Amino acid sequence: MRLLALLAGCLLLLAASCRTRAMDASSGAAPRQVTPAPTSAYEVPGPVPAPLSDTLERSTQTLEVRSVRLPPRLLPELALLHHATDPIEIRLYLPRHTEAGPRPLVLMSPILGSKDLLLGSFARAFAHRGWITAVVERKELAFDPDVAIEQAEDELRLLVIRSRQALDWLLTRPDVDPQRLATCGVSAGAIVSAMVGGADTRFTGHVWILAGGPLADVMTDTSEGRFRRYGEALRARHGWTPEQIRDRLRAVIKTDPVLLAPHVPTQNVLLMLARRDTSVPSRQGWTLHEALGRPSLRLLPFGHYLSFALLPYILGETTGFLAQRFAGPTRA
Repeated sequence: MRLLALLAGCLLLLAASCRTRAMDASSGAAPRQVTPAPTSAYEVPGPVPAPLSDTLERSTQTLEVRSVRLPPRLLPELALLHHATDPIEIRLYLPRHTEAGPRPLVLMSPILGSKDLLLGSFARAFAHRGWITAVVERKELAFDPDVAIEQAEDELRLLVIRSRQALDWLLTRPDVDPQRLATCGVSAGAIVSAMVGGADTRFTGHVWILAGGPLADVMTDTSEGRFRRYGEALRARHGWTPEQIRDRLRAVIKTDPVLLAPHVPTQNVLLMLARRDTSVPSRQGWTLHEALGRPSLRLLPFGHYLSFALLPYILGETTGFLAQRFAGPTRA
């Protein structure tokens, strides 16, 4: 018990350290002009289709969890991607025993390699506030050296399009408040959320945890094994150096957190970075922070995975920031 108390005390001190390093966009930063989001690149004309299925997964005292499958609306130039025609899958966390009427919605994306890690904790924290959580599933990256590297942009663009179509359907639900929408994500989920947030003006708040960009730099510099192995396979297959891989990715990727950052109002964002991150390298986190106009920041003292030990602090800061955004002006 003494050891647990000591660990708890250490976590509290670390959380306090994070807070003392908090930076806010209002603390002397010059106002930044926000440019219109390039929504036309991520829109598909046509009515919002009805779900293919809407299934109750489980129900607890606090949450009802539903699995929804939507038919995608396709762009001809992306229709040949191997999963373009797959249904859009949404896991919907609906808070129970809350007041009737439209409620805030938080759109999330899973971390790389897991559909469930951490998402339940966020959904429960949001449900405590009476908010709906919608997790848009995504297909895992293929990391195939025989697939043209230039296809990376098509894959990223399709990912954003499918997330936006999920939001289109969610907004047809009477329990979703269209004036109180947010994105949230951790690691790869935060990078996806940042791209969606930069391509869609409907959101009023964002919390991106352990995000960074540009993607060409993240993919080239990361310590994550699957990306390292992909780089090695590209070098073996094509003879490219890491810098040549970086340059090729830079040349084709336009759907990128840093490139889309000018379309996101600075005051709408809370960014959390880890000081010793090598998975989404810290320097790329700072690059995103600058591109966003230096939004509110929480600087975590650990590396990428060890930062999850601060989950209670992260959840508290996330819900506190989004509550302020939901209570404030509906549009920047």
